[in-house]
Amino acid sequence: MTLKTLHPVVTGKVLIVDDASIVRRLLEVFVQQEAHTVLLARNGQEAMDILARENVDVILLDIYMPVKNGFEVLEAVKQNPSLAHLPILVISERGDPIDRVRCIEMGAVDYMPKPVNKALLRARRAACIAAKKKREQELGELRLTQPAKPNDTLPEGSSAPVEPARASCPRCPARGAGAGE
Repeated sequence: MTLKTLHPVVTGKVLIVDDASIVRRLLEVFVQQEAHTVLLARNGQEAMDILARENVDVILLDIYMPVKNGFEVLEAVKQNPSLAHLPILVISERGDPIDRVRCIEMGAVDYMPKPVNKALLRARRAACIAAKKKREQELGELRLTQPAKPNDTLPEGSSAPVEPARASCPRCPARGAGAGE
């Protein structure tokens, strides 16, 4: 009997962040078995450097690491508008309920204790990548179907451009009324 998955196999780019080389290697082998591209970081600072230059689909993140810990990475990612949408799966040796709650409240999709259950990790990773790809597709379609705003055109007989209408968005600084309120 085979286990049917709800999500079709979608490959993506997975960033594995863990200070333990054996854990990084085990996760790398496991993730590569499903044809994902794998990027490795030994600490949070290396992870942030990779995120600055690579388009990643999901992050597998340890919490207790030197240089920059997982909490700091979570905070930095979720506060960066260009990265905030990234799904983060925390994988940690400590099963402390306080750490679990803190990670989820900070924006992690899930918190899994080590040793990680491979079936659960596979399912969560697949769901995260599929959701991210769907979001990107929908955003692309939205951009293509967005009608031109009436204020984006010049009034008849005018040579000066008209300031386009600005949407108020609490996450978009300097975007007009309501920004940051």
